[in-house]
Amino acid sequence: MTNLSGKKRQQMLEFLEKIKEGLSDETSLSTVRDIEEELTTRKYGLVWEKHEERIDQEMQTKVPVFTEIKERRISMAGREDGYHYLLEGDNLHSLRLLGETCRKKVDCIYIDPPYNTGNKDFIYDDAIVDEKDGFRHSKWLSFMSERLEAAKELLADNGVIFISIDDNEVYALKLLCDEIMGEQNFVTNIIWQKKTGASDARGIATITEYILVYVKDIRRADQIFDKNYQAYDRKRYRFTDEYEEERGPFYYDSLDRGSVRYSDALNYAIEAPDGTPVYPNGRTEFVRDGWTWKWSREKVKWARENGFLEIMPSSRKENGWAVRYKIYLNVDNEGNPVEKCAPYKNVIQTVLNANAAADIKRIFQGETVFKYSKPVELIKILLRYLKKKDALVLDFFAGSGTTGQAVLEQNRQDGGKRHFILCTNNENHICEEITYIRLKRVIEGYRMKDGGKVEGIPANLKYFRTDFEEK
Repeated sequence: MTNLSGKKRQQMLEFLEKIKEGLSDETSLSTVRDIEEELTTRKYGLVWEKHEERIDQEMQTKVPVFTEIKERRISMAGREDGYHYLLEGDNLHSLRLLGETCRKKVDCIYIDPPYNTGNKDFIYDDAIVDEKDGFRHSKWLSFMSERLEAAKELLADNGVIFISIDDNEVYALKLLCDEIMGEQNFVTNIIWQKKTGASDARGIATITEYILVYVKDIRRADQIFDKNYQAYDRKRYRFTDEYEEERGPFYYDSLDRGSVRYSDALNYAIEAPDGTPVYPNGRTEFVRDGWTWKWSREKVKWARENGFLEIMPSSRKENGWAVRYKIYLNVDNEGNPVEKCAPYKNVIQTVLNANAAADIKRIFQGETVFKYSKPVELIKILLRYLKKKDALVLDFFAGSGTTGQAVLEQNRQDGGKRHFILCTNNENHICEEITYIRLKRVIEGYRMKDGGKVEGIPANLKYFRTDFEEK
């Protein structure tokens, strides 16, 4: 099959060769060479107009340095497991500096960059980029490309990066990451259902966002992801019994059900502890109204004998009884083992974005101090994907500090010794008055709006600011 573009390109290059034969001045020859270079550059992949930031110009004559703000240091008595770090300043400055100290040492990067919606959410070179900017996508790609290149150098050989994004740039970001991280190192695109419903002027409600996942080296994936961690909803599986070691935790479900497929064979009496006959829907006598049990008499007998079924006082009916069966984590309702190490799936539906606002409001006594953070539980889920419980976690779009709180909470939950490095600018004093205060309160404890006390998660923290020195 003929490559028409390649054929046309070759014809133009041959024509340029003829032009060069008639040129003698270096200026004209240099211009023709530039044209040749443009013609021979890679033609498949992501192409955009590259832009330069003021920061790039600054770093031609200046060197960024970290200066510790010692009055913001938090040192907890008895904590000898090192420090977490909060870095105030442009994240490109921080990434360049971290390249000197943390090259190939970061186990996990999570970032939530500007989504470039055109709704004043993206500032490039101190100017808001709106939807009317003809170079909106090019500026965003230039901005992200430089930072992702620097971030890649920080990742350990068995490191992983998670990047939150939405429909506006997900396709461009995937191509950019294929180029920087290597297409072969793409793991998956996690679909996060952030809400259950929404109105949309376009006619189809958008209720999802994405989290692109890349590793530094796909050959080391088995070293990165924890296939032995059973991801489950701890709020649901909150009960335990004498079978916990074999079956795991469980939750209750009701054995009765209303069904259009009615059967007299499933509408029978189960004897309560006091001898009362219990029929479906809490009845004490036979009624043919569509309600039945989910299980046969034989299975109920087996379930009672083997601890899969309980008859307990009803919360709906005074002096009545409710029949509940147990749904265990590690065995099915026949007692057969289920796969304990079921692989993670690339869909997250258990965490809603509305939780993010509640996370911050709780810490700031009900005040809305930041609008666009991610839920703490979402980041904790990502941390649980990883084998390393002592991972170094970097977030260079740290915003209000969600990743820091998630690391601290997950350490408390599973005994891990993860450490975080958070990078954020101080626009509108966010680093000083929101990110730092949030981390400080999570570490030291705080009081909620209703006066309730939340215990802290002891940890050590250092606060640095990026400054400059002349080269």
